This record gives sequence, C-alpha cells and structure tokens, in this order.
Amino acid sequence: MRSQSMDIENFESGRYRLPSIESLDIPECIPVAKDTRHGQWLRRRRLDGALNRVPVGFYQKVWRILQKCHGLSIEGFVLPSSTTREMTPGEIKFSVHVETVLNRVPQPEYRQLLVEAILVLTMLADVEIPSIGSIIHVEKIVHLANDMFYKDQVSGTSTPHTSSVSYQGFYCHVYIFTDRSNSASKHDE
Repeated sequence: MRSQSMDIENFESGRYRLPSIESLDIPECIPVAKDTRHGQWLRRRRLDGALNRVPVGFYQKVWRILQKCHGLSIEGFVLPSSTTREMTPGEIKFSVHVETVLNRVPQPEYRQLLVEAILVLTMLADVEIPSIGSIIHVEKIVHLANDMFYKDQVSGTSTPHTSSVSYQGFYCHVYIFTDRSNSASKHDE
C-alpha cells in the first residue's frame, strides 16, 4: 500500500515517468508503430502558432526591420513603420500591436510560417542597408518560398535537408532587392 501512495505522490509532483515502449514486453506478432518524423514540422508550427510562441527578442527585431522599411504587410494588415516613432522596441504596447496583426491570421501553422519569414527579414536589419523602402508583403515571401519548395519537390531536385526557412531567406533577398531596384528605376524616370 505504501508503494501506491509513493507512485501517486511522484505522479502529482511530476516526477513519475511512464516506461518507454522499448521496455515493454510486447509479442513480436503485434506490429508497433515506430516514431516517424512525417508531419513533425506541421505539428510544431501548428502548436507554436496556436500558443502564439515567438523567439526571444522577436519584437525588438521587428522594431528594427520597421525602421528600415515603410511597414510590414501581413495578410492585408499593415504594421506601419510609424510605430517605431510612437513606441520603443521593448515596450509591451509594441509587442501587443505586433501580436494584434499576427492574430488576424486564423491558421496557427500559417501564422508561424509568417513569424519565421519575419525572422528571416530581421536578418536584413543587421546588414548595413539604410532603407529597404516600400512596404514588405510578408505573405508574398511565404507564398513564393512555398512555390519554390514545391517545384523542387516535384522536380526531385530537393535534398532531405532543404528547409522552408532557406527558401524564405532566398526569396526575402530576391523580393526586397528586386523591389528596391524597381522603385529606383521608377524614381529615375
């Protein structure tokens, strides 16, 4: 009787562990599903998006990228660069403002992809570019990266280690610098 109460105490305190599947005595005639990683990224993005998880320092990085462009467009809702003049990077009000725009995206896994694309964009804030210029449409970057990833999958040229983040990084570079050169040529005319 004492051992049962110990198990309950350990369970309630979070120290109780279930045995692993390998340690169970299961006859070999019963098939056991092995843990495959199929769908792992979808599950992780869905969970992170549903819980509104963002990396440490995310809002400060968004603030820095907003200083270099006219705004970030996320599914038609613009986070204007003027917010950087009204709020500081560490201000809770700024974080809430960014979250308000992100929370307009109903699908959690898509929201998380947008967060990842914004993170890739924030790398541009670390580069010494004085200004990116126009409003950056984050959803376009995600869609272009997805199209590129899909074409690689269909053609068979992708590798097992190819990630959507690398495609987003590539398309951030192409999208922004193509947009900048188009803006510059319009000003020249």
